[in-house]
Amino acid sequence: ETVVTITRMRSFNCIPNSLTCKVVLNMLIKAGRPGEACDLYQLLIMNCQMDQGVVNSAINAFCRAGRLERAVELLREAETEGLGVSEIGYNTLISGYCKAGELQSAYQLLDEMIDKGCAPTVYTYNSMISGLFKAFKFREAFRLIHEMRTEGCMPDLITYSTVVHSLCRAGKAEQLYIVLVEMLDQGVVLSIQTYNAVMKSLCAARKQREALELLGMLMKKCCHPMVETFNILISALCKANDVNGAMKLFNDMVCSSLVPDDMTYSTLIIGLCKAGKVDEALRISNEMVRKGLNASDFTKNVLIDCLCRLGKVNEAYTHFEELARVG
Repeated sequence: ETVVTITRMRSFNCIPNSLTCKVVLNMLIKAGRPGEACDLYQLLIMNCQMDQGVVNSAINAFCRAGRLERAVELLREAETEGLGVSEIGYNTLISGYCKAGELQSAYQLLDEMIDKGCAPTVYTYNSMISGLFKAFKFREAFRLIHEMRTEGCMPDLITYSTVVHSLCRAGKAEQLYIVLVEMLDQGVVLSIQTYNAVMKSLCAARKQREALELLGMLMKKCCHPMVETFNILISALCKANDVNGAMKLFNDMVCSSLVPDDMTYSTLIIGLCKAGKVDEALRISNEMVRKGLNASDFTKNVLIDCLCRLGKVNEAYTHFEELARVG
């Protein structure tokens, strides 16, 4: 319908202005139809007033459609026609090549951008850094972060989040911990969801001590942990047979005005049973029942089995009935 409308406008000697063209192209891109936006642009060249904004939208469309070479041609054509050097156009192309894993082409465009007096922005660097991490070029990515600082372009939250999530995915726990400490020292605080992912990565690498230290630093920075944050650490400590540490963390959690959930209690019950601390496990289970929380069947079975093995059959039966009553 859009193509038909623009063609009809032309037949009435009414040429769509650049704003109309840009809006239509962006609308198709936003709707996830970049291919149609590319086709429309070919029509607009003959039927629309062109400016840098329209060309930038077209470059975005061709990049999203995977037609990167054509997108570069548009940038060149715009410069030849006197529309000027486009920072947005270069950034879009660099991002497109990085997403396609063509880092050499992205670097060439970055050098070209700088040679033409167009300073890279934090968006430019973030695209490059993300592409390098996805290609597992960690050293190169960190070199580029150092370079952007040297050039007076400071990393933002997107930069730091990219670094953290990339190191998490790669399982580089030691490097991850060092980066996070540096960030907190610089006053950079990410979302608690990001820190939860970090905690999981550290615990998976059996670095519970570092994870606990990170939790302490977060609380000092007034970055309030969630129940899930404590659950991650309590689970890791129980798996490491440090039930005393897990119970201390549980108490810290309660003191922080957080309300333990069924996962918190179930994890502690299983950990205490495995450590032979059945009386403590029974106390935690009773507390769970009083709060109306329901343990999983596996948790119930572990506790009942533990009581029976210790010859506390009456207690096991009584507790079984209590658990059955709660559901």
